[in-house]
Parts: sequence; C-alpha cells; structure tokens
Amino acid sequence: GIPTRANISAKFSDDTKMGMWWSDNKKKIEAMRDIDPIVGEIMTIYESKRTLTFEEKMQEFLEYIRENGIPTKSNTSAKFSDGAIMGSWWRVQKKKIEAMRETDSIAGEIMAIYESKKKRVKETKKEVPNEQKLEEAAKKIIEGKPKEKGKENGKKL
Repeated sequence: GIPTRANISAKFSDDTKMGMWWSDNKKKIEAMRDIDPIVGEIMTIYESKRTLTFEEKMQEFLEYIRENGIPTKSNTSAKFSDGAIMGSWWRVQKKKIEAMRETDSIAGEIMAIYESKKKRVKETKKEVPNEQKLEEAAKKIIEGKPKEKGKENGKKL
C-alpha cells in the first residue's frame, strides 16, 4: 500500500520520504485522478488497500446491524470493507461508542439497536430461582455423569 507518514524507510530516489510526500499532496493527487490515468490507477489501488477511519467503520457497522444484528466476535464473515472483522472491532470499541451516544447520532443508533437486542434476549430468557437451580444441581450430582450414546459402563456396544 501507500506508505504512511510514520514510514520513514520508504523514499523516492531523491531521498524524499514517500509517506510525507503522499500525505502533503494527497488532495492535489486526488484532483488529478480523472485527468491522468496513472494517477487514477494509483488512487484506485490506494482506496482498495486503505484502512477505514473509526467514523467510516461506525457507519458501515450501523448499516450492517440494521439488517443483521450485532455480530459476535466469532462471526468472521461479518467484515468491514477494509477486511477487518466487525465482531472483534465492536468488542474493543463498544465503550467508546457508548460514551459518544449523546453527541453522535450514529453512535446513538448503534447503542439503541444493541440495547433493544439485549432487552429482547433478557425478556425471552426465563429466570430460574436459586432454589430451583440448587434442586437441579443436586439432581445432576446424584444422577452422575450422563452416559454417552452407544456406550454402557464405559465400553462401546
């Protein structure tokens, strides 16, 4: 990809740092994309390889969860356009987004969708009283370990 400003080892033949030059001239280069086919090709490559900003990821995440709900960390098929896994990003960024909910409409909508899902799950989950849990635990302990299918006394049938 295009070197970043922090990459000081990528240099042009005149010793100019590529990342600094790119950063300083990106707007001029973007303006030339329709005029010069080489610049157009460079910009297409740049756009396909770049990492999304936090704000761009929030927007893509919102669009995804409107249709599909909040992805889990293990759901590796839910990805941003830059290839990052949405579920992992959400776990890391959830508190930050929650803190932004009052000042950012996208963050507010993300949190509203998340909380409505959480509420629906809680409403469908029947809470079992502790006494019942103790009775169920005692029953499992007394019964012992359940037998595996096709086995009796630890031997295959």
